Amino acid sequence: MKTFRLLCTLLASWFVFFAPAAHAAALTGNLSFPISGAGAPTLWDFSGSYSFTIPGQGLSVNMTVAMTPDGKYTGTATVDGTPPFGSFSINSNFSGTVAGSASGVALSINLKGTDSSVMVDLSQLGKSGTANGSVTAALTLPFKLDASGLTLDGMVTGSAQVKVPKQEGVAAPITKTFTLPKTSTSADLVNGMNGSWTLKFVTMNLDSKNKYTGTGQIVLSNNTTFNFNVTGTYAPSTGVSTLTFKCSEGFNVTITGAFTYNSGVFTPVKPFGGKVAGQSIITH
Repeated sequence: MKTFRLLCTLLASWFVFFAPAAHAAALTGNLSFPISGAGAPTLWDFSGSYSFTIPGQGLSVNMTVAMTPDGKYTGTATVDGTPPFGSFSINSNFSGTVAGSASGVALSINLKGTDSSVMVDLSQLGKSGTANGSVTAALTLPFKLDASGLTLDGMVTGSAQVKVPKQEGVAAPITKTFTLPKTSTSADLVNGMNGSWTLKFVTMNLDSKNKYTGTGQIVLSNNTTFNFNVTGTYAPSTGVSTLTFKCSEGFNVTITGAFTYNSGVFTPVKPFGGKVAGQSIITH
């Protein structure tokens, strides 16, 4: 029975099956290798819907995120607030790029919107009574991944500007800005995302000149799939396969490297590296 051990990263994988020594073979057909466990390289996709609160500030956030293979993300969010000056609800679009390296994975989300129909408690603005007004709220959520806790954590900052126009009971327009104190918040990852992934060679063909053509995939733990065209060469004398993976979905994602393959064993010969989903992964 083969004994599994993690050894190398990205499209060369981190795992090794211990098998009797034999000449390194060419890659052909359909191959699939799950990558997970202690020490394995991870890949994270933050696509999905999240709901969380900003403790002690009377704020709740509901947001939806969509990521692409190059790590860019877009989304929409609704922020509901129940501060002392009056309840409000704003909608906001956002976008950005995941920053991923050995030191961690992060994404920053900036939200801003206006609710123009707020019943304002004037006692919070130095007056008495209530009046119709508007609230423009802005929040910055600098999230960093907690890979062990499977959460996005960050210190939220922001502000809310309250405007009350001149009206019955309000002799002159009122504007006041409230600053949100830096507050920690956390959102659980969704859709089964845990950082594990599977490397798949869907089709691999080797011609008479020992040149590869084929297709491959990276399938993440939430079933998000990134598709690649695979090209390269095979050296029969050394058993080394040198490969280039280029995303076939129109995104600028390329990974290169060289390795030997023998009965399920991937051994890197040249560092295998690149970026996938905005996250740098390099095999040494």
